Amino acid sequence: MWAIMGSEAVFRPQGGVSAPCLIEIVRDVELQPDSYDAVVVERGITLEAMVSEVGELKRGDVFEMGLVYFTVAKTLENDGQFVKVVVNEGHY
Repeated sequence: MWAIMGSEAVFRPQGGVSAPCLIEIVRDVELQPDSYDAVVVERGITLEAMVSEVGELKRGDVFEMGLVYFTVAKTLENDGQFVKVVVNEGHY
């Protein structure tokens, strides 16, 4: 199922070897920023990948899809099978 839903990308870890992987991008997600006592919501982009393909993600790791790249900002979830992170989008 992941092979049908996922989009092909290249994972470029900091100081590591690049590897092909499948990812799912979700835009306009409501995110709760860290270090706020009040209810504050911001919009952002999340990326989900299989842990078996990318391992433990770190801030600054990059995923590339053609001329678009996504830089990991922080990890939201990791259930051992899938990891979901907040990313920043850029263009080459």
